[in-house]
Amino acid sequence: MRGLDQLFGGTHSRRTKAIERPVRKFRIHLSYDGTDFAGWQVQPEHRSVQGEIERGLAGLLDEPVRIVGSGRTDAGVHALCQVAHFRSATKLGAPTIERALPGRLPDDIALLGLWEADSGFDARRHATARAYRYRIVPRRDPRRRRCAWQVRYPLDFEAMQRSPRFFRGEHDFSSFAASTRKGMENRVVVERAEWRREGDELHFEIKANRFVHRMVRNLVGTMVEVGRGSLPAGRIPEILEARDRTVAGPSAPAQGLFLVDVFYESESSSPVFLQGGMHEVLS
Repeated sequence: MRGLDQLFGGTHSRRTKAIERPVRKFRIHLSYDGTDFAGWQVQPEHRSVQGEIERGLAGLLDEPVRIVGSGRTDAGVHALCQVAHFRSATKLGAPTIERALPGRLPDDIALLGLWEADSGFDARRHATARAYRYRIVPRRDPRRRRCAWQVRYPLDFEAMQRSPRFFRGEHDFSSFAASTRKGMENRVVVERAEWRREGDELHFEIKANRFVHRMVRNLVGTMVEVGRGSLPAGRIPEILEARDRTVAGPSAPAQGLFLVDVFYESESSSPVFLQGGMHEVLS
């Protein structure tokens, strides 16, 4: 029995080759208001940032798409710049995708930029550091209830400012990990950690090579205890040494936390920041 190529004079083989397209990798930068999401990662029966982006890309590219983020943000946590990558065999170019995708995303996700990336680029594995910001408003303000922790009791800001120095450098942050298991590596190298004032807000900013689960929120919750006078800042080294979550302070609420930037080797900051294209979903 003759094969299809013999029967149709090779047209089947030529037609198959004609529709084959190379798979390319794209790098994408996004910001989002995490209030109404169950987090970054796709979860059954729950709305996720990853799920909304994949739905938008699938409709645009007419193929299933799996997007890989630089890291997972928890429910209620925001991002000023999240970096991700995806692969696609689409014939569309990056500029076309960049123009068309925003119309397929919900209002609480904004596209900051999209580029064709080197085939070896990995948004998660190649990230060398990440930076987070936590915002505290020292009063009730309905306009900022979705994007800051509204602390309504007095805080000793000078005492809080003395706290971050204990976190700088390399430490085991098991006392500030929401969950841990046997053999889990909780050592983190903190490059920068500091409090600063921004108008009437208090901002905690931290940059590290990695973060354990809920680390920033647990650090902030502990330092707020310092600000309340419930915990001396000098006790923090003991808390670190204990490697026991129960001896640290409570976890700060999610709405005050922002993923600010993701860093890669040879990049001092993400291309979005370098190009001046950064903007916030939240006011």
